Amino acid sequence: MSVIKNILLILIIACGSFSCENESEISIESINESDLVGCWTHSYEEGDGAYRACDAQSFPVSRFRQVFEFSADFTSNYLVLASNDGHYMKEGRWSFNKDSREVKVLDLEGNTLLSFIITTTNTEFMIIEISSQNSFIGG
Repeated sequence: MSVIKNILLILIIACGSFSCENESEISIESINESDLVGCWTHSYEEGDGAYRACDAQSFPVSRFRQVFEFSADFTSNYLVLASNDGHYMKEGRWSFNKDSREVKVLDLEGNTLLSFIITTTNTEFMIIEISSQNSFIGG
């Protein structure tokens, strides 16, 4: 019986040492391009402008869930919802204005497809406010 109690105690201590709240905070005033590099998925269950790092969690099945991949060389890939309900990644570019915290997603010709302001962020989560959007992106 004491073995079971010890195992339960170890499990409780181990579970308590791991927390879902381990996301590293980034001051919104000090956000840099490097903080945005990676894959971001729309986590609309958490709000309209909520995005999570693609590998941060498993997302429920969805008809369309916007995905952006931002590379350090300012190339990007973004998920497109086609008129036939098909999904495909398309190449583009991205830019970041540190002063305004505005991100622009551009096509390869340099046309702005989407621009948004980052209002909250950490290493695995960001909330954005869309400032302009073309219909290419879909859902």
